[in-house]
This record gives sequence, C-alpha cells and structure tokens, in this order.
Amino acid sequence: ATPASHSWTVDTVAPNTTLLTTPANPTNSKAASFSFTGSDNVTVAASLLFACKLDGAAFAACTSPQSYTNLSDGAHTFQVRTTDAAGNVDPTPATYSWTIDTAPLTADILDVSPDPRTSKVSSIAILFNKAVTGFELADLSLRRNDTTVALTNATLTGNGASYSLNGLSALTAAAGTYTLTLTANGANIADASGNPLAADASDHFPIHLPHLTLSKSVDDLTPQPGQLVTFTVTLAHLPSSTSTAHDLLLTDTLPAGLHYLTGSASLPAGQVDESDDPLLRFQLPALPLGNATSFTYQ
Repeated sequence: ATPASHSWTVDTVAPNTTLLTTPANPTNSKAASFSFTGSDNVTVAASLLFACKLDGAAFAACTSPQSYTNLSDGAHTFQVRTTDAAGNVDPTPATYSWTIDTAPLTADILDVSPDPRTSKVSSIAILFNKAVTGFELADLSLRRNDTTVALTNATLTGNGASYSLNGLSALTAAAGTYTLTLTANGANIADASGNPLAADASDHFPIHLPHLTLSKSVDDLTPQPGQLVTFTVTLAHLPSSTSTAHDLLLTDTLPAGLHYLTGSASLPAGQVDESDDPLLRFQLPALPLGNATSFTYQ
C-alpha cells in the first residue's frame, strides 16, 4: 500500500518591493507613471501581488506600470507594496515623493527710480517669481528711443530668482527714453519644473539731461597793478537741454598775479569757496530749464 502524504512550505519572510521608474522631481506634468517589481524567497516574481496608494488614499490592488492623470499642483507621495503567495506583506512599501508645478514662470524688471530721472542708470534689478536656470545677458535688449543700445561691457549677476544688470552708466549717459526688455521667445529660461518664461518683461525710463554752456568775460584785458578787475560768468541751457540742472559746481583758476577779493562775488557767501585761491569754487543750487544766470566777482 502507498501511504498518504502531504508536503507544505512554511514561509514567514516578507517580500521586497522595488520601484523601477518614477516621474521627474519636480515636474510640470500632471501625469505620473510608476513601474515596479518585487522579490521573495519562495514566491516567484510572476506570482507576487501588488497594492498601490497615492497620497492619502487606501492601498488598492495594482499592476506595473501604475499611471495617474490630471494630478493637482503640489507635493504627492506614491507607495507600492508586495504580497507573496503565503500572504506576507512587505512592511516597508517602496515610496516616492515628488512635486508638480505648472504655475507660469514670470519675470519683472523693477522700475528704475526715480522715473523720470536726470541722471544715468548704473544697474537694473530683474526678479522672477521662481528660481530659474538658463538666464543669459543675450536674453536682454536695451533701446534708446528707436535705437538699439548694445549691452557692451554690461554684466548680468545673480542666481535663483534675483538678478542684476550692471555696468549701464556709460550706456545711459545720453538723454532719451530707454526701454529694457527681457524676451521670452527663444530664451532658455526655465524653472526647476521645466516651465519656460511665459511672457516678455520690460521697463521704460526717460532720462532728461541738462546741456549747458558756460562763458566768462573780463572788463579789462590789460589791467594795471592794484587795479580791480571784474569777471562775469554766464551759465545757460543749450537748445538740446531737457532738464533743470541741479547742484552745480563751477571752478575757476585766476590768472597768475591775480587774487580773489573776498566778498566781491555777486553770490551768497555760502556759495563761494576761496580756500584754495587762486582756485575758486562757485556753487549754484539749480538752473531751471530754459533759464540763464550770471554772476560777477573781482
């Protein structure tokens, strides 16, 4: 007779779960796909069962690959675990967290201040709403009225979301209306999720500069020793001038043998500096656009 027999395997070892592919982190895609596999000391891989969960949902049966669509912006966490034929469940599910960001990337060229202004601009700040890569000087262009101003010797510094365009003093020395533009089309600017710059950014700032003419005359070209000589200084705006001149400092060196007569200038005392006579300094607080002024001294 043949005895009846039964063989069985006792398996208390939990299987392991491994993620094979995951979405980029961060990403601007609202879809996500995960592929995974499992291993066990007894159950062959083809017979393992999987359960997946996304964020706060419960684990549910799934197969590889597991895909999701129309996910919301923000942080997400995916988990998958394996169960073997004996019912042992992986106690440490394979886990992956990532962030979806589809918010448009924008830039702001900060307004030059003061605007309008009567002096050249040394630097201009450029801010993005998120940290970016790929921002280069070639993405910027400067125009004065209808003429392109080459950004020669200008430099772009900064990182993340904050940058500064520097070295503009020589490029904004002429009067006119300037426009600085950051062009989105063709640029390689993007945030960490791959969102490109959504639109151009620009700032306009007029610069009004005074253009002045200065003349000096004397009442006697051949004075005698001990004779008082009267000088007349005239300051006026040229037709090309577009702004009131402020905080004017005029310097004048007297001819050899002449010295300034203290108190002789037809200006308030505080506007005359004779401390380095024969070098004289005259200060004028302002010369309104279109005006001229004269003063004398001996």
